Amino acid sequence: MIVLDVINDAVGQDIFWIHKHTEKSIDPEQLYTCQYDFLEEVRSMIEGGLVREDYTNYTEFEDEIEEMHQEFENEIIYLMCK
Repeated sequence: MIVLDVINDAVGQDIFWIHKHTEKSIDPEQLYTCQYDFLEEVRSMIEGGLVREDYTNYTEFEDEIEEMHQEFENEIIYLMCK
């Protein structure tokens, strides 16, 4: 299970963290200080096969991530109908 998480730094800035649910220690390579970079990584994961049942989202981007799923599913349907 993948976790889409958000933590705060010492001054209260959001830091987005993509990690396995079993990981408790933070790997700096899993951190995103820019929400756009975080969302692009999530998009890449969805395009790579990440399905809704494979992750838990604790971020504020539920609608954006759901839209990514819809776009990807629509693209697959379009390609199958060609």
